[in-house]
Amino acid sequence: MKDARKAHHHLVSLSCVVASALFMCSGGAEAQVSMVTGWDVGNRTDNFNWNIANTDGLPDILSELTWRDLSIQQLRVKLELRERAAWVSGNVGYGKITAGTNQDSDYDENGRTSEFSRSNNDARGDVVDSDFRLGYEFELAAHNESRFGLSPFLGISQHYQNFDIVDGHQTISIPSSRGFGTPGPIGPIDDLHSSYDARWRAIAAGLMAKATLNKNFDLVVAAEGYFRGTYRAEADWNLSSSFQHPVSFRHIANASGYALSLGGSYRWGGGCAVDMSVFTTSWDADPGTDTTFYVRAAPQSTTLNDVNWTSRGVRLGFTCS
Repeated sequence: MKDARKAHHHLVSLSCVVASALFMCSGGAEAQVSMVTGWDVGNRTDNFNWNIANTDGLPDILSELTWRDLSIQQLRVKLELRERAAWVSGNVGYGKITAGTNQDSDYDENGRTSEFSRSNNDARGDVVDSDFRLGYEFELAAHNESRFGLSPFLGISQHYQNFDIVDGHQTISIPSSRGFGTPGPIGPIDDLHSSYDARWRAIAAGLMAKATLNKNFDLVVAAEGYFRGTYRAEADWNLSSSFQHPVSFRHIANASGYALSLGGSYRWGGGCAVDMSVFTTSWDADPGTDTTFYVRAAPQSTTLNDVNWTSRGVRLGFTCS
């Protein structure tokens, strides 16, 4: 429910920003503004991982968490306002993680060697994505019903990922030679329901190419980069008696990324269209800080080596103007 409310809040906020931005850019009440609204549903596959070093740097990777093949079904709502060649757009999406795996590994030595603990778990959770874009289309060619244009744009991109780690199984359990502790016994992990909640936020800059092939069909290709981004995450390791709850540790880092998409739109009478697109996106966090909060000791910080997130998928939607 918290992310449904978050998605609704983002939708209202983006709608207000979109309307205000175009109103200011186009000269107020005299502007001839057209509006396109729509929605789409999609299926995407995400992969995600992070790892940290020990406080003294040995080993260089002490703990690593990996999420693989996360199957996410998502619903997005979209709004675009256009005045002549200027346009602003916003979208907000909510998705449910319905399948996927998680692996939690701990190492005694550098280079992911001497693994003394591993658990293999199921992954569930949800995601919220929001984007705002402001652009201007330059028409480069036109002939009869065909035309071609390029739109440079700027904007903001924000993504929330709420990962739940459940149905765990301890698959490697060896006492640590460096005194990091002894993992639980091999077998099912009772009552596992840990969480890791992440947020990516960055400035977006990109270029969109749109080819109108005839009165019914458009083809759109877009590429964008994410700059001056931030990454924040908080985790609750619910079975740990030495960590605090609900925040067991926190991650902070700078981030960047990119996205590519290819889509087509088929229009019919009444100003409505069916849209279909494929996309891929990749985000990375630079080395940052992992701060762990203990019940009976002061917080301790170490190096968050990196964070990586990739996503690819397909969307099918409907728009009307």
